[in-house]
Amino acid sequence: MSSINSRIINLQKAIEARRMEQEAPIDLLSLSLYELQGWASGLDEQGKAALLEALNTPGEDGTVGLDLDMEAIDRMIADLKG
Repeated sequence: MSSINSRIINLQKAIEARRMEQEAPIDLLSLSLYELQGWASGLDEQGKAALLEALNTPGEDGTVGLDLDMEAIDRMIADLKG
């Protein structure tokens, strides 16, 4: 049920963004943030776990993992939702 509610909320936000875009063009940064927010809102527990693993895994280019926990991922997603 929460998956359906989440999708309805995302559709409402998409409709609002489209309406605002028609009134005034959206800059690319705002559009990117909006798309990130929609993507993050659609993550289920498995998706959040995959994101957590990706962020905690060191990169091949020498970057270090972030050493986050699931609570940090949940806070990041909540912050994106505003």
